[in-house]
Formats: sequence, structure tokens, C-alpha cells
Amino acid sequence: MILSANKLTNNLRVCYTLGIQINNTEMKMKHITDTFKKFDQLTRDCGCFEDFDDLVNKRHHSYTPSLRVKCNSKRKSDIEQVIKNNRLAEAYDLYMELMGDTRRAYRAG
Repeated sequence: MILSANKLTNNLRVCYTLGIQINNTEMKMKHITDTFKKFDQLTRDCGCFEDFDDLVNKRHHSYTPSLRVKCNSKRKSDIEQVIKNNRLAEAYDLYMELMGDTRRAYRAG
């Protein structure tokens, strides 16, 4: 993901909120990149969008993801998917809150 200056500022706020507090700028950039790579992978794993940026992008201004966050199944793959869905919902909610957007992920159970 290539980050614009505005997105970079927003991503710095997200990373700071997530507890990534590093003084060295190069290390800070690496952690931001790594964090958003994880968000990108979660987004793809949950079958939502190509990457996290696409999920939260303003062109989808009325979109709110619906993610299954509870599981009655004992299958490992189902449980793992629910864990990923929960993580993506948390990342989405945090990002939108930091951006001043009132949308939050819908958690289906």
C-alpha cells in the first residue's frame, strides 16, 4: 500500500493508539507498514476488500462491514475465521473513530 501524506498522518495516529510508540522515524515507518500489512491481510482473509485502505476509503462512504464474530462450530477453521473477523472489526472501528467517522463494523452472531 502506498501512503499519501494525509493517510500517513492518519496511520501514525492509529499506530500510536495501538501502542506503537517508537522514536526512530525509520523504525516508526516499518511498524506502520507492518501494522497495515496485517490489516491488509485480515481484510483479504475476511473476504471484504482488496486491502484495509479500500475498506475504509471514502468512496465507500455509506458502507459498513458485517462480520460474523461468534461461532457455535467446533471446527478449527471456523473458530480461526471468527477470530480474524473480530480483529478486523476492532481495527475498522478504531480507524473510523480516529478519523472522526461514526460508522462501526456490524458484529453478527
